[in-house]
Amino acid sequence: APGAIDDAYAIGETVKVGAFHKGHRVNAIVPSGAVIAKGAALASNGDGRLKASATNPVGYAVRAVTASAGDARVCCEVI
Repeated sequence: APGAIDDAYAIGETVKVGAFHKGHRVNAIVPSGAVIAKGAALASNGDGRLKASATNPVGYAVRAVTASAGDARVCCEVI
């Protein structure tokens, strides 16, 4: 069965990936404790999640999100 956005995968396990282009909107994960403002630049967190950062951004937050109770989903528009 296909995995969910927040499933943990084992090292070496095959996973489904996608290639996204400018203007596409994707669901992404930000780490616990992240406070993301609407329109904030998002960049790789180095672990498969995104973080608010203007350094090497991959997209912008479509909505504000606060990950106060663990990792959270954020809608990201790819740049």
